[in-house]
Amino acid sequence: MAKVELRGVVKRFGAVEVVHGIDLEIADREFVVLVGPSGCGKSTLLRMIAGLEGISEGEIEIDGRVVNELAPKDRDIAMVFQDYALYPHLDVYRNMAFALEVRGMKKDEIRPRVEKAAKILDIGHLLERRPAQLSGGQRQRVAMGRAIVRDPKVFLFDEPLSNLDAKLRADMRTEIKTLHRTVDTTVIYVTHDQVEAMTLAQRIVVMRGGHVEQIGTPDEVYSFPSTLFVAGFIGAPRMNQVPCRLSDDGRAVLVASGPRIDLGTRCVPSDLAGKELVLGLRPEAITLAGEGDGDAFEAEIHMVEPLGSDTLTFFRLGGAEVIARLPPLTSLKEGARIRVAVDHEKMHLFDAETEKLIDPRA
Repeated sequence: MAKVELRGVVKRFGAVEVVHGIDLEIADREFVVLVGPSGCGKSTLLRMIAGLEGISEGEIEIDGRVVNELAPKDRDIAMVFQDYALYPHLDVYRNMAFALEVRGMKKDEIRPRVEKAAKILDIGHLLERRPAQLSGGQRQRVAMGRAIVRDPKVFLFDEPLSNLDAKLRADMRTEIKTLHRTVDTTVIYVTHDQVEAMTLAQRIVVMRGGHVEQIGTPDEVYSFPSTLFVAGFIGAPRMNQVPCRLSDDGRAVLVASGPRIDLGTRCVPSDLAGKELVLGLRPEAITLAGEGDGDAFEAEIHMVEPLGSDTLTFFRLGGAEVIARLPPLTSLKEGARIRVAVDHEKMHLFDAETEKLIDPRA
């Protein structure tokens, strides 16, 4: 097992810098997910850890050893790719055993490793089949099995589920989480899918433009996004972002052509009075108003998306489109007017200029 440390890691392609001085510490046996939009540098960072890309500046350390100059085969890592990368002419057993054969390991040592990995992944009955005879999910299990048999210090996953359909991706998320508990190895996982990040990670690293925007547990990143970018990227649906300004008394925010929304017990620095802010509201922070909701306001629904257990309800607030997650009521129809209120404990305020969270815990 191994701790992984990145210190000031930079990647340049010619004169263009695409990864900007990343510092990251991943604990032994931790499951960390790198997440962000396409082009943010997450896969490049993973490939540098694997040794598939050179490092322009900085150091990468695995299990106390700097690996900058080590070839991939000498780093004691195993990587699972997006496209499975299986040998089509070999059966499942040989695909899983091949790396061990190349190492010169004896057949009687290889077989128990392959059979153990196959049992963990429930593919023992597929060992004599070739990749063309397998489903997408089965091929991905074989790719993971090939990594498991190597007994590496670190597992690297590069968007391994992106080629699967929605149901299979959900099933495979469960498989990967179970695998981590069973094998108990350090895992670094790359995805652009924030649902994968939230469901799999012990800690999430949100990246944007080659920089780290925020590092934290799924709950920390969801409940206290450090920037507007994180607030909009993490969460499905995204966090609503409504332009506003702080009232002169500092006890409410004022939405342009909209309501005054009380801040409850939240403390806001007095020097922010009159400053341009952004009100962040998760869809579940907007509820149907009750009798005691003094600062409730009226809204006209312009679209609904029934999801069975609840209904996503769209309306406008201060010129911004807002999504509320409401109970599945028949009264929620396009054109209907409803009274809604905001949960004061679930409100977020961001500085419109810096885009940073005004953290109530500070």
